Amino acid sequence: MSSSKSSGKGANLETTDPEEFRRLLTKFRDTMAKKCKPLPDEPDFFTNESILTDFLRARKYKLDDAVEMLTAAVEWRREFQPLKVDCHYCHNQPGFHCIRQVGHDKYGRPILYACFVQAFATKNHSADTILHCVQMLENARRSFKHSATQVVFIIDCTGMK
Repeated sequence: MSSSKSSGKGANLETTDPEEFRRLLTKFRDTMAKKCKPLPDEPDFFTNESILTDFLRARKYKLDDAVEMLTAAVEWRREFQPLKVDCHYCHNQPGFHCIRQVGHDKYGRPILYACFVQAFATKNHSADTILHCVQMLENARRSFKHSATQVVFIIDCTGMK
């Protein structure tokens, strides 16, 4: 499979050549549909237009690279099952974690707030933090409003020395 033409020096192919972008998106969708078996809880994950667009952008519209990256993401989702992750700290001690979703900005992007002071005060382990972050990011992705595909991070460095 050829990478086709790239967008040049980081230009946004969606605006510079919309016809080429649509062709690339169609080829990406067709390739993924042939290459991957649908996920049980997310059968349309790797054919969803916003997912495909994000992966093309992440790889500067290089199709082969985007296919490789999305295939790895699909296999990770198949094995890890992020939609089934449930952080028990969030249920048992609301506000326990040093990072949480606090709302949306005017563009519909989820806002995630992290406070380092709180991070030092908690005694959770890396495995707990990973589970919490997976759950938080999956929930943020599901809460996109309008045509948002990004997340806003606010990092409060209070207490750092």
